[in-house]
Amino acid sequence: ICACMLSISLGFLLLAAVAMEGSSSPTTAERSTRCAQTGGLLCGQDCVFNLRACPPARPASTRRRIRGRDSREVANSTPLVPKGAPNTLELPHITALGKLLSGYGSTNDACKSDPRYAFRVGCDFSKPSETLKRVGSEWGGHYLVEELLPPGCSVVSYGLANDVTFEMYLSDKHGCTGVAMDPTISPSSAAADSLARTEIRYAPVGAPSLGGRVFTSEHSPPRALYELTHKRTSGLHVLKMDCEGCEYAVARDVLAHDPTFFRRVSQFTVEVHLSRKGPTGFLHTLEHLWAFEELLRLLHDSGLRLAHADFAGCGEDTYPNFRKFKVKPSDPRAPDVINRGQCLPELTATGF
Repeated sequence: ICACMLSISLGFLLLAAVAMEGSSSPTTAERSTRCAQTGGLLCGQDCVFNLRACPPARPASTRRRIRGRDSREVANSTPLVPKGAPNTLELPHITALGKLLSGYGSTNDACKSDPRYAFRVGCDFSKPSETLKRVGSEWGGHYLVEELLPPGCSVVSYGLANDVTFEMYLSDKHGCTGVAMDPTISPSSAAADSLARTEIRYAPVGAPSLGGRVFTSEHSPPRALYELTHKRTSGLHVLKMDCEGCEYAVARDVLAHDPTFFRRVSQFTVEVHLSRKGPTGFLHTLEHLWAFEELLRLLHDSGLRLAHADFAGCGEDTYPNFRKFKVKPSDPRAPDVINRGQCLPELTATGF
């Protein structure tokens, strides 16, 4: 699957809750039984849901390619991608995610495409006991697990585009406090005025990017959390990143400033742009590809699990293109036909 845009939401790993039920470390058989009792399937160390079979295991030897590097070296290194020929670049976490999301409509019950519009695919990996909810409007909404939102929850949000329905819901329904950042809208805009009536304050601050645009004021997620709480060990209930390519700088900044950051994040919802072409073509170098791999590794190693995934187009799903390639919007072949060549060959080679 080489979709142009992928929006993913992550929550706590079930394994942590399952492992604490016994007084001693459970055996594989015990973990499998406990996982099955909750409606899941034990795949390696993870209890996953809505899958008929486990995806292939990640190669253990490639899981930590730069973990031991000094944080200052990570922050100052250019490029971030390891040395070596492109065809030897190993991307186990991207490969595993691609396999987890593949097979929708056949072997994968978690992912379903819209029968009227093939460019929309939604995947639900939440537990049966969880309430997965789309929070916010069709334009500015993201999926969250309601049970992981306590009263007075904390939120750090990147990217508003004059739509603060996501942030307003968290404030009105759960009394969340935090900060919502976007340097591209005016402090006197309707969005900023709406937030002024909540405990989620607006800040004209951007997120760092990887070789992209630079804003006058930028805060990485670890810095944003520190600015919010003034504590180095604070937890965060919701981190939302919808900021057009900023997702590729997250791993670099977390490794440089707070390697344990994601262990203190309850839910992370992020929009990932996978195209290398067009106005949303942000994954256009091997450095960006490796940054995506490192982000997935950090999320996996921190104990987060995939709860939801959405695929969408990046603007190439237009009626002129439908006519050009002689496909209909409802044709399951349409995304593959129109998106062919949109992604890096190294990404496509993983099967993603």
